[in-house]
Amino acid sequence: GAQIMVDAELRKRIPNVKLILGDSAADEEAATERAKNEAEEKIRREKEEKEKAAAGSDDEDEEEGKETDPAKIAAAAAAAADQGNDVPVDRVVWMYESDKGWQFHENEVSRDLEEKLRSGVTETTIHMGEDLLIVNLVKGSDGKGPSQTKDGEAAKRLRRHVKGEGLQGEWEMISLRHSPP
Repeated sequence: GAQIMVDAELRKRIPNVKLILGDSAADEEAATERAKNEAEEKIRREKEEKEKAAAGSDDEDEEEGKETDPAKIAAAAAAAADQGNDVPVDRVVWMYESDKGWQFHENEVSRDLEEKLRSGVTETTIHMGEDLLIVNLVKGSDGKGPSQTKDGEAAKRLRRHVKGEGLQGEWEMISLRHSPP
């Protein structure tokens, strides 16, 4: 409740802020669905081109079967969703939810997570101090958004934030860092 209120207030003050929450709403779902449809359409077109060019080669039929694998379609959809994204990797900040509010990942970790997301990776591991975390970068089949899990602990929500340029971007970061008493 309080986090939604903070986000709504931030959006009022800074209209160009782009927040993608772990439990994001219809806009993210629609973008993901469009990307999935585009990926499926691309696979279908490639399949038709191969059929025309090869006229039924057995080796290519096996490759085509692999391309219709749902896991590959999901990865291609995630990659397609971010290919149109002209935002530099350095402006993307990844955060995780803690008892003290949203905490920022280090710049190297944010860069690594963003590059993996853009390359279509849906799950990865990162080192945070001495801990090894399992990170899910996209919404899972359970409907929950991105999360990170430390061995033996409950999953923590992840959040991807695209920082604005210049002073506006710095103000956003200060607003996101602020944790009321």
